[in-house]
Amino acid sequence: MSDSDQVWEVIRARSFAGKYIILDKDYLAKKYISFISRDIAEQSIYSYIENELGLVISFAKKEIIVEEPTEEDRDLLDLEGFITSS
Repeated sequence: MSDSDQVWEVIRARSFAGKYIILDKDYLAKKYISFISRDIAEQSIYSYIENELGLVISFAKKEIIVEEPTEEDRDLLDLEGFITSS
């Protein structure tokens, strides 16, 4: 991708044991995924890409990072009990 390529940024909070504790960010190139809705993002993005758009996903790269929470994390996640103060 180049700096001029447009992307969709999809931010989803994932739950575990009824608490939102994982913030998942996906970046999808608009040249391949021309449209994505909230409804699609709330379901399976991979299913939409393969079954609705007819594209084949050969691989996906996910990076898992554990770090101090940002203000965005605090706004979107249920962090009580998961964060220790320094």
